[in-house]
Amino acid sequence: MDLAEVAKASGLPSSTLRYYEEKGLIQSTGRKGLRRFLKADVLDRLALISTKKLPS
Repeated sequence: MDLAEVAKASGLPSSTLRYYEEKGLIQSTGRKGLRRFLKADVLDRLALISTKKLPS
């Protein structure tokens, strides 16, 4: 899945996904031109991350 597809499926902005990648919480599988690709199971990982957020 490319980053835009993951953003749409997860409801998270692309900027949040890039931040998570920068921090090592998720990993891309590569790029094709300017498009960043992630494994489909990243949605499960994002669900786990969202349950672990600290209260504001």
